Amino acid sequence: LFFLLMVIGVLLQGSGSGFIALLILLNVMFVSFNWFIRVLCYFCGLFFVFQLVKQFKLFNKISFEYISRLIDVFMWQIDDWIILVKKSEPIISVLLGGVSSGIDFGPLYFMSNVGLIYSIFFLIFIVMSAAKAKERYEKSAILILLVGNLHYPVMFYAVMAFFLPLLLQKNIFPANDETKFSRVRIQ
Repeated sequence: LFFLLMVIGVLLQGSGSGFIALLILLNVMFVSFNWFIRVLCYFCGLFFVFQLVKQFKLFNKISFEYISRLIDVFMWQIDDWIILVKKSEPIISVLLGGVSSGIDFGPLYFMSNVGLIYSIFFLIFIVMSAAKAKERYEKSAILILLVGNLHYPVMFYAVMAFFLPLLLQKNIFPANDETKFSRVRIQ
């Protein structure tokens, strides 16, 4: 029921990043099926999406025209940010941030605010978390976060202030002693 509600929500929202995240999730779910059922599901799903696009003009955010316009917006934001950086201290602005770009291109927005150095360390931290995740659903959740962050910085919205630290703590800094956080030792 919750999965069906989520699929309906993604379809109604019409977000291109949402469609990509849904496809990643479906791919992870189908991995446990045998190859014949996977191929059949992929073919039926692809046929269904093409029919929806053709008949009802749905999913305009996964069309070639929309993606090319989105790339144009990204390039415009990069050019605009470069002009802003040239007006300030270029090396410091690139390495340490502080010259904010527009919000439409998530990686540029993040890097322009916190700098290239922090962005590289943060990306390494996220990749380490994905590599250490034991369950495929955790790995796909991190991948979905990265894909979702390409357009808007969804990784830094309010819900992520709770989800991301839990995911990182579980995968990078696991607590071996569960009582460590539940008891205070008085000496």
